Amino acid sequence: MKNKRTLVDKRKCLKCGNELVIPGLTCDCSYGGMTAKETLEVARRVYKTASKAHENARLAREYAIQACNDAYDVYRIASKFRRDAYKITRRGA
Repeated sequence: MKNKRTLVDKRKCLKCGNELVIPGLTCDCSYGGMTAKETLEVARRVYKTASKAHENARLAREYAIQACNDAYDVYRIASKFRRDAYKITRRGA
């Protein structure tokens, strides 16, 4: 038997129902949630972390493109050696 879970709208405060700046956090109502200043600090940290992740993904993409280009260069060189070897065997050296 599966456990039934209640769905919580993470875009609204759990007590007053106000829209949240960052989903999953509480507003500055009497519920004991975060103040606007604390929410702004969290938003800045989230932005900084997301910026680092974005930069790392961009670098990974560049490295992947370079690796693909390098692999293609190796493929072209190997193909040339293969063609040359085939020509030599067909000539009957």
